[in-house]
Amino acid sequence: MDNATPLSGPSPRQLSPDQAATMPASLYLTGTRGPRLRDRLAIRWTAQPGLLIPLPTGVRWDTVRMPADLGMAVLTSLLASTKPERIGPVLLNEDTGHTYWLTTLGTQPDDTWSSIHPSVELLPPGTPVHMPDPCPNPLMTEFREGPELVTWSHWPTVTGTLTPAVWIAVTAAASHTRRAAPSRQGPT
Repeated sequence: MDNATPLSGPSPRQLSPDQAATMPASLYLTGTRGPRLRDRLAIRWTAQPGLLIPLPTGVRWDTVRMPADLGMAVLTSLLASTKPERIGPVLLNEDTGHTYWLTTLGTQPDDTWSSIHPSVELLPPGTPVHMPDPCPNPLMTEFREGPELVTWSHWPTVTGTLTPAVWIAVTAAASHTRRAAPSRQGPT
């Protein structure tokens, strides 16, 4: 899904929330690779259903990676406790068993993440995360090859919406603590 080789290229223009909200999701994501590649990569998604494109973290968003079971518990909890339109994109990679949360740019890479769970981490800027088209054409699904192992578990209704890192951290810590707590049931 990702590796240590940062992606390079021309710097994309930073977007205001209003600019991001009016932009097609595929262009918002591929814009992290710079203006020249943005349109070409979005067209590749359309032409090749199921294609995963490596896009760098730390350009328009930061990325928190966590085990899939914890990440899905955090998503379920946040969707139930806040307005769903305030939750940003969450990518599920069934092959690696991780979720990838696109969060607000400038997230602090401190020990908070690993203290929640040893496998939770903020990916360094430039780390490529392989992403599918956020809005695949349903008419093209017959051309897919094999199962989709990387999918969007959640895509916001407004492009550019990112989940605040503190929400992810607090909810992940609470979810992990609840799951790690021993059962308090007495003998039956």
